[in-house]
Amino acid sequence: MASKEMQSFIASFSFFPKRRWRSKEEKKRQDFSKSLWQSYLKGIVFVFFFLILIVSFVLGKDIFSSNWMLFRLKEQNLHWLAPPRGLIFDTRGKLLVENRPIYYLNGRWLSYPEMFWSSFLGVEATQSSFLTNKKLPTRYLRYYPFDSVTAPVLGYVNLVSKKELDLHYCSPEQRRYCLTANSFVGQGGIEKSYELYLQGKPGVAVKDNIWYPPRAGKDLQLTLDLQLQEYIFDLLKEEGKVGAVVVLDRSGGVLSLVSYPSFSANALSGSYPQDKKKREKIVKDIFQDETKPLINKAYQEAYPPGSVFKLVTALAALDQGRIDLKTEIEDTGFIKVKNYIYRNWYWTEYGRKEGKLNVIRALARSNDIFFYKVGALVGPEAIADYAAKLGLGQSSGVDLPDEVFGLVPTPHWKKIVRGERWFLGNTYHLAIGQGDLKVTPLQVARMTLIFALKGKKVKLHLNKAVKPSSETLEISDKSWSTVIEGMKEACLPGGTAFVFFHYPVKVAGKTGTAEEGKGKEADAWFTLFAPADKPRYVITVFLKNAGEGSYQAAPIAKEILNYLLRLKDND
Repeated sequence: MASKEMQSFIASFSFFPKRRWRSKEEKKRQDFSKSLWQSYLKGIVFVFFFLILIVSFVLGKDIFSSNWMLFRLKEQNLHWLAPPRGLIFDTRGKLLVENRPIYYLNGRWLSYPEMFWSSFLGVEATQSSFLTNKKLPTRYLRYYPFDSVTAPVLGYVNLVSKKELDLHYCSPEQRRYCLTANSFVGQGGIEKSYELYLQGKPGVAVKDNIWYPPRAGKDLQLTLDLQLQEYIFDLLKEEGKVGAVVVLDRSGGVLSLVSYPSFSANALSGSYPQDKKKREKIVKDIFQDETKPLINKAYQEAYPPGSVFKLVTALAALDQGRIDLKTEIEDTGFIKVKNYIYRNWYWTEYGRKEGKLNVIRALARSNDIFFYKVGALVGPEAIADYAAKLGLGQSSGVDLPDEVFGLVPTPHWKKIVRGERWFLGNTYHLAIGQGDLKVTPLQVARMTLIFALKGKKVKLHLNKAVKPSSETLEISDKSWSTVIEGMKEACLPGGTAFVFFHYPVKVAGKTGTAEEGKGKEADAWFTLFAPADKPRYVITVFLKNAGEGSYQAAPIAKEILNYLLRLKDND
């Protein structure tokens, strides 16, 4: 009885709902209604998220993280459609890289010709759609028709890594830049530096229907001249020496940039050869090559410049008033400082002296004694300051990735880094381009262009659409003209660049032979601009462990200039 009274007492409170008996028919109706509302709700959620997805693609909004978005795509049976990358052309409109579609079938990636033959086996496919069995998505391989010839400039691409996918799913800098698991990304050269520009925008497919088509990347035209690039590549290949060549026009456009030995961009990109074992063998050889072909010798490795640096020492001395055209220094053959002897190259090779020289004659003869003494007059800090003004020891600003700066040493640097004092011998070495000094061939080419333009410092570029910017160095015209006169004399009888004696066009150049250490052959340098009175081209040649610059590098520069002048006549 008590229990019934307790139940009645509890039921009297309104917040305890009274249980109501339901018939089977009523229960079925309520369950059906509930299921219907749940279906509606799921549909609304799906449409909502899909609309956000489409809006995010159209407007480029970074709404979701990559992992979450990929999860939603799989859950809703959506698929990415990989976009073709932008095409790249040389300065004359020649195609340098193309996209080749490949298809996935029965566990294999097939090229278009293979897909053509597979049609005889009853398999059908289209480039922009999925088969109903979802086994055949399209992907694009990057193919380089000129492979190792253009590889130092273009670089190569490879499938995006998980780290790159997480990092660049939607770039904060440019929200159109979105990667998928099928994306190829630039791994060097122009492909890397213009990744945001070349990488297209992926599309979306739902089952068999394309909801949002992929957008191709933007095309890019370079200042690079393919004919010239091929010619220089063949020259270095014939010589068989490790090195680099840079050719610039007067606006700072890079006409050619060759690093030798080069590498197969197609093999590293996975596009050729199609035989996997052969491709893997090529890739293995690239990574095991002692000459390090993946390191671009033009701008990713720095070397002692040797006598080409004497241009810097001469300019600093003239501009600071330490010397003038009347200043003469006698060649003594060698200078002895305590237990150290600093020799002139002419004394070392022939046991002869060259008498008294002014700065023009010293540049023409590349006299070490003159520049030892002038370097001591100017001082290492001033020499380093003018080296920086001429673009050495810093980025050239060229639109290529992973450029090294090199090093212009100073007493402060030596004290901080080495914990050592700076001695007079260090100044001697710096003045003639030796010691700890390191520069890249691209920096030397830029320095030569600054001399050609008498102090106008233009930005180097490969993108033809770039409007070159410049600044003018506050250095007297007389100082520029004096150094240039010395460069002209170097290419005339009595100078060191004997291959240009009696050349039909006036040339201003400088030879360089840089010691690499005991037991190693010297590095050969030669840099020039021509025509000397109305500069149009800059050519810088560097050959690692090749010997003297006048014998090894200068003849190659002459062949290149001959070719450039013939090209001009044909145009």
